[in-house]
Amino acid sequence: MKLFNTNSKHLSKLLILTSTIVFIIILIVFFLNKKNNVIHVQNEGFTAGFRQMYRPHIRNARIIVEGNYNNTKNYFTLILKKFGII
Repeated sequence: MKLFNTNSKHLSKLLILTSTIVFIIILIVFFLNKKNNVIHVQNEGFTAGFRQMYRPHIRNARIIVEGNYNNTKNYFTLILKKFGII
C-alpha cells in the first residue's frame, strides 16, 4: 500500500497549494501586525522593519519571565527566612 503518490502532477499541485497557504499566512500575520502596531505596540525607529514586529513581543515576554523569577525568588527567600535557614 502506497502512502504517498509520487506522481509529479500531484506533487506540483501540492506545492502550489502549500505555497498559497504559506503566502496567505504571511499576509495575515503582516496585516495583523500592522494593526497591532497602530493600536498597542510602538514602532521602534532604530530597528529594521522585520525586527519591529518581534522585538516588542520579546521584550514583553522577558519582562513577564523576569517578574515571575523575582516573585518566586522572593517567595522562597521568605520561606527560608521563616524556617531560619537564611
